Amino acid sequence: MIPDVTVFRFFRSGDLMFQSFPLARRAYLLMVIFITIPFAFLAFQHAQYAKQHLLNEKKQALLTIATILEQRFPDSFDITADDSRGAEAVDKRRILYNKLQPILREVAIEWPGYGFGYYDKDLRVVALIPEDTRLLGATATDEALEVYRSKHTETVYISNGFTHGNAIILSVNYPLYHRGEIIGHIWANARDKDIQAAYYAELGKTLSLLVIILLVILTGVWWLIWNNNCSLTKLAEHIKQGGEEEAYFRDFPQIKPLLDTVASLRQRLRNEYAAQVKVSAEIARLDRLNLIGDIATGVVHEIRNPMTVIRGYIQRMMLKADASQTAQYAIIIEEIDRMNETLTAFLTLAKNRRVEIGLHNINLIISNLMPLIEVGAYKAGVKVEYSPAERPLMVYADDKEIRQLMLNLTRNAIEATPAKGVLSVSTALIGNAVCLTVADTGSGIPPWNIEKIFDPFFTTKDTGTGLGLAICKSIIDRHHGRIDVHSRRGSGTVFTVELPVVA
Repeated sequence: MIPDVTVFRFFRSGDLMFQSFPLARRAYLLMVIFITIPFAFLAFQHAQYAKQHLLNEKKQALLTIATILEQRFPDSFDITADDSRGAEAVDKRRILYNKLQPILREVAIEWPGYGFGYYDKDLRVVALIPEDTRLLGATATDEALEVYRSKHTETVYISNGFTHGNAIILSVNYPLYHRGEIIGHIWANARDKDIQAAYYAELGKTLSLLVIILLVILTGVWWLIWNNNCSLTKLAEHIKQGGEEEAYFRDFPQIKPLLDTVASLRQRLRNEYAAQVKVSAEIARLDRLNLIGDIATGVVHEIRNPMTVIRGYIQRMMLKADASQTAQYAIIIEEIDRMNETLTAFLTLAKNRRVEIGLHNINLIISNLMPLIEVGAYKAGVKVEYSPAERPLMVYADDKEIRQLMLNLTRNAIEATPAKGVLSVSTALIGNAVCLTVADTGSGIPPWNIEKIFDPFFTTKDTGTGLGLAICKSIIDRHHGRIDVHSRRGSGTVFTVELPVVA
């Protein structure tokens, strides 16, 4: 149980460490493993094949030497038998040695580095290469004598042969027959150390070639991953900087949907930021209106009473004054009345101003105001066009505030319209809203001032207070409506007021 837990923890820690690597490094490590293992297996298989091939070549070479010796030896050993009839074994061996050793020397020149010789069944070692007369008459090992029992060519490993000292040798024992009987055998051998050296040399060359190929492949893979990583880094920097060009995504088509998502999120963030800026500006404007309303509520009533008293005394003084002083008192009363209008405008901006809501027909309110609007337009040389809706447009509203709203909008339009211009007033029912439209043919409002025109005290007029449109916005907010402005320089301005309709 404990070894299993230990192995599990080992592999678990290895997996966690592997997962901590970047994706490119993990991919490269996996490629190294998946490429190296087949290459190692291929190298092992090739080494086994090369070893077997080399061994077969050596066996073939030894068999070739034995065959050559058989062909060059006398076809008949009768002459040797006649020469050695009645001689001792030593003399017989010497006679054979003198006949066969020259043949072995000739073959040794053709096949250097190999050991070979002739072994007679009775006389034992008769001739050999490398030459060593001390081995003449020596007895072969059991492995070599196996050829007399099997009666066919034997290939064996011998640890103590006649040649190459005590080294392990690979020997081919080739039987020789005379008159149908085996009389001896030819041996040919090579040192196993030489075979192993040739094998390792071949293996070294093969492994070197495989390692070079493996390094080239791994270098190419590493370059591809590095190049891919550089491209991804450039792509990430491009996305970070807000770029969306298609050329950067040619190599990574899978990331294109992600870019579309990022682009959509960016656009949404821009829209939300713009909306937040607009809301912040609106909140700031409302804060200013609330501040003005609070000031107006607390201060206006305290100022109006003394102004009323002052105006009354001025009027009494005008009754007793002569003609020259009466004109001066009239100017004072006019200025007091203008101050009173400004104070009234302050009260209109008050957030908690009391509103007398009732059911009213917008067409009727505007129609009652048209004579007053036309008088002001006539003095400025402006033509008035009124287009009321065909059906009554009923809304819940304070009729006094609606009248003030229309007077402020038309007064601004008349002041912005040059002589012979046109002031258009219309009403209509669009969806669930009553629309009041006031349009002029004046010079228009600059784009940079559109967002400021409803701010208190903002004005482009020399004598304006900047409260007219602020009062209009305050009235519309209290009636849960909205106002839109469309203006083009040199073409005029259109104010559109929407109020909830009564079904």
